[in-house]
Amino acid sequence: MSESQFNHLKALKVKPTATVLLQQSEEDSVLRLKDRRVDPYTGLSYNMKLIKLRDSHLQSVLHDALKAGDSQKVAELGFGNVSQDMLDILALGLTDAKPVDVQILNRLVPAQEDAEAIVRQRYQNFKHGLAQVEELMSDSLVEQPCYDFTISKLFDEIAKKI
Repeated sequence: MSESQFNHLKALKVKPTATVLLQQSEEDSVLRLKDRRVDPYTGLSYNMKLIKLRDSHLQSVLHDALKAGDSQKVAELGFGNVSQDMLDILALGLTDAKPVDVQILNRLVPAQEDAEAIVRQRYQNFKHGLAQVEELMSDSLVEQPCYDFTISKLFDEIAKKI
């Protein structure tokens, strides 16, 4: 929160029911954002470690081709621009992952704001404003570690505290 945002909320005498502070280390933040990609056509974000192919048959064929080490087959399937790490994740077919089509997968790009230097600067800005947030929202502050949680599990944990 910027100083102007803080002052604006203070002037409005905003007293929220709950203010959730998600706790995550700077290193974890950098690592997680390195895995985020954006579809420039839709603006949607994807975590490259939490996606799966929409077509389960294609996922199965990809899995078999990777297992056999058949890079030509992998290219024929339309995965020529996809990194080996990403292919390995796609071959797993994670059940609670976000489904994507091959066309979307091939056009995903890193977001400029996720560059490591920018993420680290945002983290410093956050730490600078944290004391102000804690002061303003002390009556409603709910702190929640977010290590090893899926989004739904994280929301469940927060709901228990509110």
